[in-house]
Amino acid sequence: MSTHPSRRGILLAAGLGLIATPAAWAQPTNDIVLAWDDPAGAHWVGVLRIEGDAATLLHRIAVPTRAHGLLCLADGAVIAIARRPGDWMLRWIPGKQPPQWCWADDERRFSGHALASADGRALFCTETDTDSGAGWLVRRDARTLAATDAWPTGGTDPHDVEALDGGRVIVANGGVAMRPETGRAKLDPAAMDSSLVCMDSANGRTLQSWRLADRRLSLRHLARRADGTIGVAMQAEHDDPAERAAAPMLALLDAGLRTLEPMAIHGSGYAGDIAATPQGWAVACPRDSRVMRCSAAGQLIDAVALNEACALVERAGSTMAFGRDGAWDEHAGRARLPPGLQPDNHAVRYRG
Repeated sequence: MSTHPSRRGILLAAGLGLIATPAAWAQPTNDIVLAWDDPAGAHWVGVLRIEGDAATLLHRIAVPTRAHGLLCLADGAVIAIARRPGDWMLRWIPGKQPPQWCWADDERRFSGHALASADGRALFCTETDTDSGAGWLVRRDARTLAATDAWPTGGTDPHDVEALDGGRVIVANGGVAMRPETGRAKLDPAAMDSSLVCMDSANGRTLQSWRLADRRLSLRHLARRADGTIGVAMQAEHDDPAERAAAPMLALLDAGLRTLEPMAIHGSGYAGDIAATPQGWAVACPRDSRVMRCSAAGQLIDAVALNEACALVERAGSTMAFGRDGAWDEHAGRARLPPGLQPDNHAVRYRG
């Protein structure tokens, strides 16, 4: 796997790199890393500073396709991963180092998410075999991005990955078969097999797995509360629109994996990002333009209207959500985003 952008000459032709970096660089606690598109269709990853009701763009870098999962490492590096099935991963220290690109080889494609090891030396990336569609958890060096080991996830369409205690990780196998040559076309939804798999991060051994009775619920995004409970945001793939609308969008993994009673509000059956909050959970529903806030037990507290609500992040004890028309903070209220910035699926706190 090469980390040199000459693998994609188009990137050089487009002049991708650091843009509009301020001369001074502070280290605030509430700056946000976000992925977005602009009205011309270009794709970006950058750092926003949100103060009061407005956001200022501090750094940005163009990326070749839509970005999905984002990480911030202890050394200030931002990791961004292409939307699945993706062929690039980026390591970038805004304002300090040029971008470092990692391109997928012929064997696998990136599946949208990664997790940093506890010591910060490794990344655990979800990836998909280009021939069989099988899921892999790939350990990569956090500095070079080179693959150092790979283990099967025991399913297809691996997506999010979350840390558990004792050196364990949990992977969400979305179960929706896709192939790089057909992009995001869903192949044979009736054969879906979504699961959560607990793996030993030292050797890749599968320790436990969970499935739901309803196989048309795709387990996609994960968040963990301090008590160890895992919240799972789901996307319904039922053929019947009424079934999709009535499908639960949140599951919890504690003593076992369970969906909750259908919430009082129904819509598309499609949940995007999820965040653990002091009250419980926040779940973004972009197709329904709202953020659902739930108790720790998964009971609906309320739903906040936000056009195409997508990325969620916890900052200073407050949940912030990003949507098409701006951001919303449960304590500070609404905030404007820079003109033309259309947020994508995820955001994280910046550690620079």
